[in-house]
Amino acid sequence: MFTEKERKVKELIDLHLEKVESCLSCFKSCVEASFKKNLEAAEQIHENCDYAESEADIIRRKIADSLYSGAFLPLARKDIYMLSEAIDEIANSAERASDTVVFQQPDIPSQYMKAFFEIIEKTLSMFTSFREAVAKFMPDETFHDYDHLPFIRQRISAVIDMESEIDQKEEALIRDIFSSDLPLAQKMQLETFLRRTTSISDEIEDAADRLNVLLIGEKI
Repeated sequence: MFTEKERKVKELIDLHLEKVESCLSCFKSCVEASFKKNLEAAEQIHENCDYAESEADIIRRKIADSLYSGAFLPLARKDIYMLSEAIDEIANSAERASDTVVFQQPDIPSQYMKAFFEIIEKTLSMFTSFREAVAKFMPDETFHDYDHLPFIRQRISAVIDMESEIDQKEEALIRDIFSSDLPLAQKMQLETFLRRTTSISDEIEDAADRLNVLLIGEKI
């Protein structure tokens, strides 16, 4: 059974994931507004993304404080904190990608918009799978409920598979962009935006890897 301190950490992790998901949703909406040339809306959404990222950072620090106060066994505390750090990096990446949309205002030709949106949608699906996995995991209890472990591992596997799909889409889009007749400066700008976008899925995969470390620790 959880202690009060452990229950608080669990609630904070759930809230942390909620704020990070808000960052991802804001990024998607910011891109949509930019594609529609609604720069005023993109600016407003970008501010919302900044706010959500700041809230996520505050929650990460609260998680650290709770762990420092003695929640969970000492061996698990570091890995739980590292997981929260990895989760926070997802929000940071979404904010940086949103910065690129608003500050650089990349001129994305219509023929590439579908590919960009496919990557963004797949990224959000990745995060959903990751969040579902975290929701089922808590130290010292995951392996007492044997229905949880296969579910968590399946969700982590789904994250890895989707990251591989995004890598393939990214490579194909980069090849397409640089084989086009677009000016070199525009090609470079599109590549920068694409790299910023796909960095989000990289961070989600890293967070899933951190969760896997926690699973291994529990198994031991």
